Amino acid sequence: DGYDEWEPQESHDISKVLSGKILRDCCVIVSTRPSRTSELLKTMRPDTRLEINGFRPDNVSTFIRRYFSNDKGKGETLLQKLEAFCHVTGIILTPICLLLICILWEER
Repeated sequence: DGYDEWEPQESHDISKVLSGKILRDCCVIVSTRPSRTSELLKTMRPDTRLEINGFRPDNVSTFIRRYFSNDKGKGETLLQKLEAFCHVTGIILTPICLLLICILWEER
């Protein structure tokens, strides 16, 4: 789970790792929602920062068509189902969630 779901405690080992007090040479990946980013940056000095953005609605069909490039019919059927039952918001605009939907549809 992400940093935003955790209540920091100075004596906790996670706080010590983030602040570099222990395991200084380890690689740490931390996720958080934007609302806690500034707090996290006060705790640690990251080498790299990434922001994950969702798809735009037109990216959804492109992703699905590319994913199902070897089975165009299956991809088109999924697109039709999504258009009929889902608004182009929320879960299908999140890349990892759309990937999981494609994997489940592929195994169907």
